[in-house]
Amino acid sequence: MSLPHLDNDLIEEIFRRLDRIPPDAAPRWGKMDRAAMVRHLIWAVRYSMGRSPELPPLHNWLTRTLVKPVLLGGWIRMPRNVQLPSAYRRRGIVLQEPGDDETLRAILEDYVNLVQADEFIPRDHPLFGPMTVDDWDRMHVIHFDHHLRQFGV
Repeated sequence: MSLPHLDNDLIEEIFRRLDRIPPDAAPRWGKMDRAAMVRHLIWAVRYSMGRSPELPPLHNWLTRTLVKPVLLGGWIRMPRNVQLPSAYRRRGIVLQEPGDDETLRAILEDYVNLVQADEFIPRDHPLFGPMTVDDWDRMHVIHFDHHLRQFGV
């Protein structure tokens, strides 16, 4: 399955979709409201860039060798209602960072600029292990689409 790349055109498409979600919109699944989703997406991009505290790794053979390639290859959609692993909940870890739409746009533009300048150093994913630049690209595209579909856009 061919996925788009996270570039400036896709950033604009993301924000066209985000603009169609009212602040009080109810998600089709899950508990996050629109603002929490944006804070979560900010965290995800910052994390991939090494700009958020590193999470304890929870990856294993199954998640690295089966789940990761099947998800990033577009063979399955990201599952709905995935909960924060209990190992993180017990530690009070929340996968969100402060910010709003402007913060999200700025971090996405920074991410794309780093990738295009060949200066992005990929960080390991806490559930999927080692990630390449292309892996993070696909992960972000899939992850953003998942949460935008969560709000029906």
